[in-house]
Amino acid sequence: AKKYGGSFILRMEDTDQSRLVPGAAESIEDMLEWAGIPPDESPRGGGEYGPYLQSQRLSLYSQAADSLLQTGKAYHCFCSQQRLELLKRETLCDFSGARPGYCCHQGGTHLFGLFLWSKASKMEENTISRLLTS
Repeated sequence: AKKYGGSFILRMEDTDQSRLVPGAAESIEDMLEWAGIPPDESPRGGGEYGPYLQSQRLSLYSQAADSLLQTGKAYHCFCSQQRLELLKRETLCDFSGARPGYCCHQGGTHLFGLFLWSKASKMEENTISRLLTS
């Protein structure tokens, strides 16, 4: 980035708390400084474009997800984690060039809308998936 006049901004992925290793973020910054490539902005050094920990940016991600939902570029997915993993594996093994979404999104039909309303009204766990277009 610096070669082309850009800035090196280091953000740390810490949203999966089950995999968080204490002290790892500090070690990464130490190694970058040791290697002679210190970030211009980071959790340690701060800067204009923080926060630098992904867990502190969740409100920004929520706003972006809401915008995608409102513009029809994303949808609520109620598939189980097991189903998503199975579909992901099937898609990776499919060499036909087709790239369907990883879940059972039905394209906004009336019955699918009722299904979503039923799931959402019960506050069932879901994720927001980006609508893939060809």
